[in-house]
Amino acid sequence: MKKQTLVVSIVVGTVIATFVTLSQTKITSRSPSTMKPPAVNFVLRYGVGAINELNTPNQTYTKDKKEYKALPTPKGGYK
Repeated sequence: MKKQTLVVSIVVGTVIATFVTLSQTKITSRSPSTMKPPAVNFVLRYGVGAINELNTPNQTYTKDKKEYKALPTPKGGYK
């Protein structure tokens, strides 16, 4: 009986704490036109001696010591 009371108390306390936390959190709405996708920047080197490189912060791709620039994004974005 004591175990059931303890479990019920923990569950009720957790639910109340979650409700209080979520009720105090401000949620701001942004229209899709102002939202930007999160930046994902990484550098990937692969191959023998790691001479091939994909560098997203610089927007470059190097394969066999030849560097290629990224193509520009279309004005309207990708759909």
